[in-house]
Amino acid sequence: MNEWIRPPKLRTAEETEDGERHATWMELFFDLVFVAAVGRLAHVLGGNVGWGGVGAYVVLFVPVWWSWIGATFYADRFDTDDLADRVLTLAQMAAAVAMAVNVDHALDSSGASFALSYAAFRVILVVQYLITARHAPEARALSRRWAVGFAIAAVLWAASALVPAPLRWWLWGAGLLVDLLTPVTAGRIHKDVPTDTTHLPERFGLFIIIVLGESIVNVVATLDRKVWGLPAAASAFLALVVAFSLWWIYFANLDGAAVRAARREGRTRLYQVWLYTHFPLAAALAAAGVAVGHLLGIPPNGELAAADRWLLCGAVALCVAAIGVLDLVYTSAGSTRSSKTQGAWRIGGALFVVGVGVLGGEMRPVEVMALLAVVGILQVITDPPRHREEIGDSDDDDGPAPGGEDDDDNGKRKHSRDDQEEDSDADRNEDSGGDKGKRGKSSEDDEDKRGEPSDGNEGKRDDSSDDEDGRANPKEGVGR
Repeated sequence: MNEWIRPPKLRTAEETEDGERHATWMELFFDLVFVAAVGRLAHVLGGNVGWGGVGAYVVLFVPVWWSWIGATFYADRFDTDDLADRVLTLAQMAAAVAMAVNVDHALDSSGASFALSYAAFRVILVVQYLITARHAPEARALSRRWAVGFAIAAVLWAASALVPAPLRWWLWGAGLLVDLLTPVTAGRIHKDVPTDTTHLPERFGLFIIIVLGESIVNVVATLDRKVWGLPAAASAFLALVVAFSLWWIYFANLDGAAVRAARREGRTRLYQVWLYTHFPLAAALAAAGVAVGHLLGIPPNGELAAADRWLLCGAVALCVAAIGVLDLVYTSAGSTRSSKTQGAWRIGGALFVVGVGVLGGEMRPVEVMALLAVVGILQVITDPPRHREEIGDSDDDDGPAPGGEDDDDNGKRKHSRDDQEEDSDADRNEDSGGDKGKRGKSSEDDEDKRGEPSDGNEGKRDDSSDDEDGRANPKEGVGR
């Protein structure tokens, strides 16, 4: 039975042997449900890109995103991947599917169903934390606090299904406020019950990939419904350049520095800024995909509507600015992979994109996309590509030594150079006959010395010379 049921424990209490932990297949499968949810949210925004539509999109994006956050943080700290954990995860996936199904009309006819779906998701999370509070005493303070806070929020959401609007929206707001404040006001608990410094940033990166992928799907679906022309093809390529640029500047500096700052130094403010900055980033990425889809659907001689232009420029500007804030957070947390200059450069790029939205009323759609692509390329220039080895070195928990390299690596390189110089000297001595002269000695004292144990270091050098001679002349080596 132990193979099927394992009590939860705090997985992040100690670092793993290799210092890294990665997403499981179960977590990746779980994320696929949110692909559908983000896609349905994009459909909601696509139906109304005015201020009212954008407001509805943001309101509905919050519970979807917060559902993913809740499940991800629980799995990061307590995932056991046993039967009970998988069954509860399956139940959460079902609740997330129900949210995605009802999100289209969540603010009118299907509001009660959407609220109950979200409440069910939170109740399952409460059950998980109650189980953890029983079996993981080192995390009992967090588990009980999270269980109580999320239970109150779930009750408010469930109660909202029984009342009409606008009282329903007030209960939604109260429930979300309790949900958000429960971890925000936890203080030192974040340090006492830490998250994983490699697994958690990877999970956030995977969610960003999901949203980027959904944006690409939306663009492809738009192109599939129209006849291609040169302006549309050029705009599509430029949109891909913008998406590629956003991917580049986000993942080039993705780092666990903020998580380490909370874990080791108790700097929870940086950690929370890092966490909550991902919400506008994810929402803006999905919105940018909707805006690009509308732009590509414009006839060859058509104009970009003001609402679409504002949605496109506002979403891209928010993406770039959010990544700039993340760069500043990483730098403040001690990361060497980003800098304040990069953060300022991002903010400047975001302001330029806002300027395009303000002054681009007379521009053709392809011209707007061209300017946004230029901004993306200029942002990429500040982030040269890093090799995997360099990224691995910079992700070490202790961080790289001054100069960008670890002291151990410097020592290894130094010893390697010394060994190479010693080998070169030995080769030169052989060529000049030095070693041959030594081997030609035949005095009895030398014979006795050969028979006696020599000094350890000297013996190693003799063995090394023998190995080199053996490689150079196998027959001579065998004769010895």
